[in-house]
Amino acid sequence: MPLSDATVELLKRVLHDATAAVHADGDFQGTAFFVSDRLLLTCEHVVPEGARIDIEPIGRARRPARVVRRDRDADLALLAGEARDEPALPCVVLDTRLDTCRYWLAGFPRENGERTGLEIVAAGGHRREDLQDGGDQSLRLEPGTIITYGMSGGPGLSTKTGAVVSLTRWSSDAADALGGSAVLVAVAAGRFEEIAALLKTSTPAMVPWRDALGRDGWQGLGRSWDIGACVDLRVSGKRNSWQISLEPHLSHGLTGRDLGEDVAEALFRWAQRRRVRDADEVSLLGPLLASALFPRDVANHLSVVSQADSVLVRLHVEHGNDLTDIPWELAAVPGERDKFLAADEKFRFVRVSDTDLTDGDMVPPPSAPAATPAEVGVLAAVAQPRHWARQYPLVPPRHRGSPYRWPKPSDMCIRPRRACRTRRIRGEGAARAAMERRTGCSSHRRLHRAAFHGRRPARGRRHAADRLRRRRRGR
Repeated sequence: MPLSDATVELLKRVLHDATAAVHADGDFQGTAFFVSDRLLLTCEHVVPEGARIDIEPIGRARRPARVVRRDRDADLALLAGEARDEPALPCVVLDTRLDTCRYWLAGFPRENGERTGLEIVAAGGHRREDLQDGGDQSLRLEPGTIITYGMSGGPGLSTKTGAVVSLTRWSSDAADALGGSAVLVAVAAGRFEEIAALLKTSTPAMVPWRDALGRDGWQGLGRSWDIGACVDLRVSGKRNSWQISLEPHLSHGLTGRDLGEDVAEALFRWAQRRRVRDADEVSLLGPLLASALFPRDVANHLSVVSQADSVLVRLHVEHGNDLTDIPWELAAVPGERDKFLAADEKFRFVRVSDTDLTDGDMVPPPSAPAATPAEVGVLAAVAQPRHWARQYPLVPPRHRGSPYRWPKPSDMCIRPRRACRTRRIRGEGAARAAMERRTGCSSHRRLHRAAFHGRRPARGRRHAADRLRRRRRGR
């Protein structure tokens, strides 16, 4: 069943923003389109070998691009555009299914006497089968639409699936409405591993397309509705000279260049030792920490992934480094002065202490990571005073949702700290082993532990509390 006209119009708007003109040595050549936040797909004949390639997204400034892969036989090329400090660009969503239906083709057809301009035109299409193996050979664009110069490399949107399934390749007659032919996304996936991966994964840049397509159409493509992202930041160095790297592809050296080394160290000492007390101090400290933690390229990357439904920011620090104690959680979200990592519902912020120690301080990493999350066993342990379960039977969620009841004692390991202490055991690795023995489970690769406790009263108050407790027992 074809998509509704309203849905197709929404998809065409995203297709409009995800399409770019391609220039070689300053001359217009054809069309490309974003398949991720940085990668674009086009035809190989659009990007001559040895030429300087630039791309120009619709309504955006022209910027350099490089050819990552090319396949002359299939007439396909994969480009990587230069990152810019600007709002994130959306990308299309790819699929390999072909149908006899209407397709919307985006491109920059050449017109004599007119400047380059984008057009999105409709064309009927049907599959062409290979004589030998019976597989899909190409998408034939039926007569009725003029396929002219400049449209090569443009995306073909299927009104049946709501995904881009082809790239316009050639015209039967560039001056007449005789149709043409298109290269299949399935062929691109067979030649380029990056395209094959994008058929299986959903990235934050796909969120605008997902929202336009709707839940039923998106899940009809075999994709999960929720899209998450994970960012790994590594902080190393000292308080007056530190380095931020965005793993695995970006690295930046910072030395408090705007403040000077002495002022930078004084700022970090203040943030590390002072207890932040009110909103004004958080508003003051947040942008300063954000400028230290998020250089421009890192901030640009975060602006892209922030389109996801949830973002996990993992901060890696060297074991024993004094930068660990800086309250990085108070850093402002890039571009949002009044939003902070620890308080924004979209972001989850965790610290990872990188160490190779195996003396009980850290659980050693597994020798080989599991292929999928489903293969990773997680032992969840919750420690709490026994009377809490009676006094506080419901647990409020962190942000939204209904309160939930504490797990039954049979479903969790009670008092792991006491179990470890009675055996004179110290360290996370030993705690994990003790709890596994207690629960009879030994196949877990990760330990997630949450402990809850109150502040111990002062000595005088503690004795008073003990007397009151004995008095109640006497009754």
